[in-house]
This record gives sequence, structure tokens and C-alpha cells, in this order.
Amino acid sequence: MRRLVRAGLMAAAVALLVLPAAPASAGQNDAPDIKWKLRSITLDGYTGNLIVKARVRCDGKGTASWTTIAVQDLRARGTAPIICDGNGHRSTIVLDPAKGRFHPGQVAIDIALVACSKDFCTVSGESFATTV
Repeated sequence: MRRLVRAGLMAAAVALLVLPAAPASAGQNDAPDIKWKLRSITLDGYTGNLIVKARVRCDGKGTASWTTIAVQDLRARGTAPIICDGNGHRSTIVLDPAKGRFHPGQVAIDIALVACSKDFCTVSGESFATTV
């Protein structure tokens, strides 16, 4: 299951990655800086959706987003933009599986953070398991 989660994270990162128009100079790093802190992951007992809440901040010029992938017996993926204005913002992603419902128990979570300048993008992330 862990391999599926990592493969999902990489697929999400590649899907969000914008190829640069021209290669960036060596040592040049003008992509926005993202700060991200997980606030909660909850299970909506009525819908079976997972609700992921975070505090996000983006400093610099460019665009940014965060993606969450959850895997249990099924999987769901969601993405939210991050406003690059230097201020912290609350952000929520609702993970609604196409078929089925998440249920109480262990779930594998992948988080991908993507920050893009006009020349290139940086991708970072983390994976963990939690109980909902």
C-alpha cells in the first residue's frame, strides 16, 4: 500500500508540474516559499468524505498549491490553491472518493506542495499514516 501512496504522490506532483520555458540559471531559486501546517483530518460520518484542514502561507512571486491524496480501501485526491501574498490562510480540501466511502480506521495520506515561478517549479511533500 505504501508504494501505491508514493506512486500517487509522484503522479500528482508530475500532473501539477509546469515545465519551464527556459532552463533556470544554476543557483537561481526564485520560486515562492511555502509554509504549511496540518490542522486536522476528520471523517464526515454522513458523507464518508475526509476533510483535511491546514494553515498555508506563500512568500514570493508566483503560484502555489497543495494536493492531498488519501488511500484506504479506496482513494481520493484533492487540490487547493495557495495565495502568494505573504499572509497565512486557512485552507480545506474535501476528499470525496468517486465510489464508496472512507470509514473509521487507518488511512495513508500524501501531501504535495508545488510552488512555481515564471521559470520553474519546486515540489516537496510528505507521507504519513493516521487514524480517522
